[in-house]
Amino acid sequence: MPKKLILTSEGLNTSSGQKLIAEALSKDELGSKKIFLFHKPYDSIKEVLAAACLNMGFQEENIYFPDSDVTCDRIAEMDYIYVTEGNTFEILAAMKQSGFFKAMRKAVSNGAVYIGASAGAMIAGQDIALAAEFDENHVQLQDLEALKLFQGTVIPHYTESELGRYIKNMKESKPEVIARYPKIYAVANGRKLIIH
Repeated sequence: MPKKLILTSEGLNTSSGQKLIAEALSKDELGSKKIFLFHKPYDSIKEVLAAACLNMGFQEENIYFPDSDVTCDRIAEMDYIYVTEGNTFEILAAMKQSGFFKAMRKAVSNGAVYIGASAGAMIAGQDIALAAEFDENHVQLQDLEALKLFQGTVIPHYTESELGRYIKNMKESKPEVIARYPKIYAVANGRKLIIH
């Protein structure tokens, strides 16, 4: 089954992010579908994320979080995987430490729709090396391999013109870094990027 990725700069914890994601899912019958929402454990946005999912049409019993009794096998059976915004290094490190990283990748390979907001959008790509330009690696994450749902990366919060300037500057200052990406996408605030 082909993968579908919905990438935004704003997540389900904002009204604009909720609108963008709801628009992208508007043709889906969500009532019986299962969604796993990965957020940093110390974020207090669980209720906001759950309310956004309920508003889109998910049923409460089909909304799963990392702190529930969800197993890796259960995650691999999800219909939707959502990865939130925040510090890209912290979120990827938490995904890998929780053991859910491989299960999320498997879910998408099994046909789950991946929804990534900001950091979650970048984590969909091949690695998060470019996150060092925007986030501090407080967690000293060494393994920067991301989910590899497509070959390339995403720069959230950038317009196409901002991305063009960024790539030009990177080609001059760090050509070996920028050359590793076959494709670099921008996803501006208020916009969504859908990759099939």
